[in-house]
Amino acid sequence: MSVRMFVPVVMEKADAAFYISIKARKFDQLVSEGRITPHRFDGKKVYKRADLDALADSLPEWATA
Repeated sequence: MSVRMFVPVVMEKADAAFYISIKARKFDQLVSEGRITPHRFDGKKVYKRADLDALADSLPEWATA
């Protein structure tokens, strides 16, 4: 039996925060700052995986001196 794993296209807040490795409080801050945009789907507030990926892609490289 094979196990299929996938990441949903849209996620509720707890899963979205987990997906980008931050706590819910920081996630709320990023939403307030407009860096993450909520969307309505089936009566729920959800976050698009593509938006979360774009945020992650925009992060600066870690620089060491």
